[in-house]
Amino acid sequence: MFFRSNINDFISAKYKYRKAHKKRNSKKKKFLDYFILFLTAAFYNINNYIQVYFGEIYKGEESSALDLYVNDSLQIIFLTIITYFFLKYKYYIHHIISIIIFVVLSIIIDLILGYYYNKNIYTFISSLVSVFVNSFNFSYFKYLIEEKYYYSLDIIYIYGIIRLILYLIIMPVILSIQNKNNNHKLIFQLYDIYNQSGFGLIILIFCFALIFMGGLTGILESFILDKLTPNYVIIFDQLGQILLI
Repeated sequence: MFFRSNINDFISAKYKYRKAHKKRNSKKKKFLDYFILFLTAAFYNINNYIQVYFGEIYKGEESSALDLYVNDSLQIIFLTIITYFFLKYKYYIHHIISIIIFVVLSIIIDLILGYYYNKNIYTFISSLVSVFVNSFNFSYFKYLIEEKYYYSLDIIYIYGIIRLILYLIIMPVILSIQNKNNNHKLIFQLYDIYNQSGFGLIILIFCFALIFMGGLTGILESFILDKLTPNYVIIFDQLGQILLI
């Protein structure tokens, strides 16, 4: 009964969004909405590959700027500014005080851990772009849900398809650039995994990333954006980081 009730709620919610969406949006407006999704996905993918180009494959490497705790603070600041002007959210003094405390603590932690030393300036810029694009995406997804009556899962699905296509286009370009610069770090890391654990582990990592880091994460974020606000995505992300740490 519980499962049947959830299915019925899912179908009715999807029908409600679709009906309101058709009334609100013309084909021209839909194209513009999808084009903005394409641009944000393109910026995000290109930015990720810039990190690969400069040797930033995974977090934790010596020159990585992705591990900075201040990135979380910047995301909160960007998200607050975007939602204030874009979605007209109200923020009060206790919100501002909390953000200031969080920013100060993040900077102190990075200083204590020495994260500001020996960093590549390009990765600082790349990290900043990544944080801004993520903040904009969460706000824009919420805008499409609230103002344009897009169904939340439809947005995540379309955005994921766009990113997949862009990955397939950009990956050969990055590999060719690395080949010209005699930088085969990405290929060597895949080969090391294959050499140590075989092809099965590569498939396992791919499936895990596809299902949990990609699909399941996107679905949960869409549910949060549907029922709550973009700020709660960061809250749950921070709770997840606490568990990992």
